[in-house]
Amino acid sequence: MPIDTSVANADGAGASHPDPETSGRKPTVRERQHLTDAARNPKGHMPSEASARLVEAMLAEGWVYREDGDGFRLENEEALVFRGSTPWKITQGGRWAALGLRHRRLLAGGGAGTPLLARSDARTMTLVEMHLAEDVDGAVRLTALGGDLVHAYVTGGDSSQP
Repeated sequence: MPIDTSVANADGAGASHPDPETSGRKPTVRERQHLTDAARNPKGHMPSEASARLVEAMLAEGWVYREDGDGFRLENEEALVFRGSTPWKITQGGRWAALGLRHRRLLAGGGAGTPLLARSDARTMTLVEMHLAEDVDGAVRLTALGGDLVHAYVTGGDSSQP
């Protein structure tokens, strides 16, 4: 069954965010690497070596965000000038942008109840490393985070989407 990976509005009508694989811009190789590193971090923190220029570009795409010292999410303009020491964090959109098409399809299949590949498969291992899937008694299943990502980005049966 084909899976639609576009994002629906809260009311389910239409896309509220462009799918990075079909519209908008795709992350650069360097951005994808930083997003992947952040997705692998248990707290979703961006690596400290990400340049200010890359962070600003990823912020504009909605792939990263920053909180103030009290844990409130800052608006983009505020986040860029914030002088606190809070880390940049990856968003759901950033996690989705970090995934390649094969990983998205595998994740979408897991959300549809299709068993994920064996843990020894490299694609499955990537999802496990990104905290989107986990091995539970020999069966690889989506984590709550993986389920949330599928819920946010996989919405139906439009064959034009992966």
